[in-house]
Amino acid sequence: MHNSKNAVATVLSSEPPDPSGYGRVIRDSQDLMEKIVEHKDCSEEELRIGEINTGTFVFRKRELFENLKHIDNRNAQGEYYLTDLMEIFLRQGKRTAAFKTDDYREALGINSREQLEELAKAYNL
Repeated sequence: MHNSKNAVATVLSSEPPDPSGYGRVIRDSQDLMEKIVEHKDCSEEELRIGEINTGTFVFRKRELFENLKHIDNRNAQGEYYLTDLMEIFLRQGKRTAAFKTDDYREALGINSREQLEELAKAYNL
């Protein structure tokens, strides 16, 4: 998909039952990714979007390294977001994409024993 869409950046996205705390994938009218907005920076409208950033990216190396210097920390958390590259690329006329997994569980992270048990149950492990 990354190559077929001629994208400089592609993110793996998913749509979990509860997207709270995750950055939202914002798409345009042609279903192409416009940007990723971190949860704390989302408007009320953006918080209603269920598609989230999983944190897994594919980049064209040259564009990635040429544009890291353009990321700033003007956001609710005062952090440097790699996800800001999506908007930077679009301002440059470059294409970005999002590939949504069919099963949100494929992209879940595990940060506790409870989450490990939940995922193990889901996959009968």
